Amino acid sequence: MMHTVLLDWMLSAKPGSPVPAEVILPLRTAFLEYIKTGEPLDRTLGFRGSRIRYCWLKAQRDTYLRNAAAKLDASSASNRAALLASEINRFMSVSWPRYRHLVSPPERLSQLHSELFFAAKIGLKMPGYRQLLRLL
Repeated sequence: MMHTVLLDWMLSAKPGSPVPAEVILPLRTAFLEYIKTGEPLDRTLGFRGSRIRYCWLKAQRDTYLRNAAAKLDASSASNRAALLASEINRFMSVSWPRYRHLVSPPERLSQLHSELFFAAKIGLKMPGYRQLLRLL
């Protein structure tokens, strides 16, 4: 799928880095189709109807949750998922209402709660135990 190649490159490219051939050809094709047909660019680039934004946000949230899970002392994956689910519930009900307006977490938060802050800041629903078990 062209949009995944383009998206991967756009998210990982550094300023001044060369554009690889596997990005140039599909990009050129999409622009030519746009010029010839007048189709919207999001459709010619393969973005329309895709869940790119959601998938990217979910990946970001899940990274923060994995980082939070790494801070927990647990003997098994199921124990770690249960502990993390409990911490998420506590954080979301007690701390998040006070901190949701902040850009970054208060310095007094633990590393675990800072990771939960950033995960919550993504704006997606936080996963429960079963989803966490699959995630971890």
